[in-house]
Amino acid sequence: MFIYLVENTQFVDWDSFDSFVCIAKNEEAARATPPGGDYYGDEGKDAWKDARVTCIGQAHSGISSSVICAKYTGS
Repeated sequence: MFIYLVENTQFVDWDSFDSFVCIAKNEEAARATPPGGDYYGDEGKDAWKDARVTCIGQAHSGISSSVICAKYTGS
């Protein structure tokens, strides 16, 4: 498992996530992770398909997939 920074480059506005850090098995799984648990924000799931994904580290063994933190711009 790896640690990824996922940045939304298409839709950044109020009431939306612009980035998050997660643990996932690969880049595709990181991109498919909803930044707000099961919520993708007002931008929806499609906004994340072209997200910029950067591997920033390796997680310890035994850690499961999860969102570590997310940046949400609310009104």
